[in-house]
Amino acid sequence: MARSVKSTLLLLLCLIGPAEMAKASDNKGLDDTTFAVVNGEKISAVTFLSALNSGMRERFYHGNIPDAQVAAFRKEVAEGMINNMLMLHEARARGIEPDHETVEKQLAGYEKRYASSTQWQQRREKLLPQLRTQLQNKNLITRFTAEIKKIPVPDEAAVQKYYQEHLEKFTTPQKNSVSLILLAVDPSSAKSVWDSARSEAEELIKKIESGESFAALAKIHSADTRSAVAGGEMGFLHQGMLAKEAEEALAKLNVGELSAPVTTLQGVVILRLDEVLPEKLNDFQSVRERAGELLYRDLSEDNYTNTLQTLQSRASIQLNTAIIEQARK
Repeated sequence: MARSVKSTLLLLLCLIGPAEMAKASDNKGLDDTTFAVVNGEKISAVTFLSALNSGMRERFYHGNIPDAQVAAFRKEVAEGMINNMLMLHEARARGIEPDHETVEKQLAGYEKRYASSTQWQQRREKLLPQLRTQLQNKNLITRFTAEIKKIPVPDEAAVQKYYQEHLEKFTTPQKNSVSLILLAVDPSSAKSVWDSARSEAEELIKKIESGESFAALAKIHSADTRSAVAGGEMGFLHQGMLAKEAEEALAKLNVGELSAPVTTLQGVVILRLDEVLPEKLNDFQSVRERAGELLYRDLSEDNYTNTLQTLQSRASIQLNTAIIEQARK
């Protein structure tokens, strides 16, 4: 859900106000205005709580959030802020520069978005330098992330090894060719309506078993319009593409067999298993490109994770856990 211009501006003013990341003058103890001190640089409690509240509105817009999810999200935001600070420090140490052209375009976007805001105009001269710094830092983290995720392309031997160790990733799962007749029933219908649909399904099964055409009956009775015109044929389906109840009934059938009436959310269904294509391992050459892409992605993520772990292990981090625990919905 898009945030309003007013609420976005209020958050912006809060995030880049006087409590924004400032050099900590005392690292011996953290008061209730300080969320963390990372390598001597302070992250204020206001910064953490603002990011937490904004993130929760976006992640849990539906409300009624379980306590376990709230606790996990607080931890996620806290770790993210500390990791960002560590990456920012390392990016500077490596001499990486932000993309100033991109930053200036973003600033121009803010200027345009808040051109009619009196609050923005009143604080513009003070906010712009701070906002520029914030955008530069964000861009610097993005560029640093891209640098550590950019790794040498794996050689052929490495790709083949990855393929052999992850055959399940390159196996086409079993597919079933299925036909069905759906007797639609509104979920809120009375029991008598559902009973009537099941009785009708049983009568249709008797007709099919007596020799009447499944396809002809599907065209007349099935409410699944996409398959009805094809005589009930759904084509080949992977497991999980049908309702759970239908999948369970289908698993008990041999090719050519009909199911008993199956009750689903959409109504009562008659299923027929027409053909089974067993799972198939694709040979290396046919999936070589995908295997290379997957290996590169995994190695890239590993390098990112390992870099973060190295930065964390050698960093000086003081964390005010009380602020994290006290933050509520």
